[in-house]
Amino acid sequence: MSPNAFGVFSKRLPPFAVPRDDDESLRLLVAALREVAAVGEEHGSAVFLEPLNRFEDYLINTLAQASRVVDEIASPAVRVIADTFHMSIEEADIGAAIRAAGHRIGHVQLGDSNRLEPGAGHYDWDETLTALEDIGYDGWLAMECGLSGEPRDVLPRVSELLKR
Repeated sequence: MSPNAFGVFSKRLPPFAVPRDDDESLRLLVAALREVAAVGEEHGSAVFLEPLNRFEDYLINTLAQASRVVDEIASPAVRVIADTFHMSIEEADIGAAIRAAGHRIGHVQLGDSNRLEPGAGHYDWDETLTALEDIGYDGWLAMECGLSGEPRDVLPRVSELLKR
């Protein structure tokens, strides 16, 4: 799994400058992912491109942006991660974003709007789960978050929330 791998910069936080312009960064990202894709295809593995929110990355912030990169590379060895925490910041319509990314999504990471477990914030889990069902996603839902309490108390609530 990898976000834009050229360093973490933000145009929204000081120093408000990135190391190169977006076109050059995108060209370098695509070139690097093409190399990784060739190795992935050879070994039957994949790399997952993760859009991060604007405060953590300057180039790939949405599923649509990641999907364009994946489409340009056109390899089954490069897929998109849908990370609900970052999506809660960047996506105007999360269900539509998931549906548009569709088959490109190879992994889903769960964290609520406050970076705690699903159900601890104000994220719309029903919309996300419905959209994932709509695209036929049958992969893992991996929690990438903190917990608001003891695992023995929190995890059963998460399990109930995510059951369909």
